[in-house]
Amino acid sequence: MHSQKPRTTFYFDQNPADHGQRYKAILKQHPEIKKLFGINRWSFVILAGLVCLQNAIGYFLNSQPIWVAVITSYLFGSVIALAIMALVHDASHNLITKSKFGNNAALFVANMGILWPASLAYRRYHLNHHRYFGQSDGDLICQLTKKLSLWEIDLVRSYSGSCFSVLLCTIPICKR
Repeated sequence: MHSQKPRTTFYFDQNPADHGQRYKAILKQHPEIKKLFGINRWSFVILAGLVCLQNAIGYFLNSQPIWVAVITSYLFGSVIALAIMALVHDASHNLITKSKFGNNAALFVANMGILWPASLAYRRYHLNHHRYFGQSDGDLICQLTKKLSLWEIDLVRSYSGSCFSVLLCTIPICKR
């Protein structure tokens, strides 16, 4: 094994790839995927089903031993929470319904299946991330990266940090 030289700072690209440029490049290379863009009418139904499933599993686990709850939450709850968050991303881009109200309703429903009711806040910060991609004054990711220390970022990017993130996804189902 070779040892890597420890990092002393982050590298910030002064010319970050813009989402719009990536969009155009992908469409130029694969114009057939354009038909996959847009609203999927099943998304709201799937989201509501996932939230109901998450809550039903939580209700069932209420009377089970803690080890059953933890294992079930880890294996199933985290996957459901991740699927819900993927739909939160879609709703943030107004891809669940045609109206902003419908997408906000989807975000509200999604909050019932995750521990922290953060879907509407996520929308705001995620859209700013797209608008100010790579700009340190507007992109929250850049702002957070500059405020966190190297060891904090390395912790999140490590195996144990990834496991901790998955564990956080299982908390909603254990808390029910």
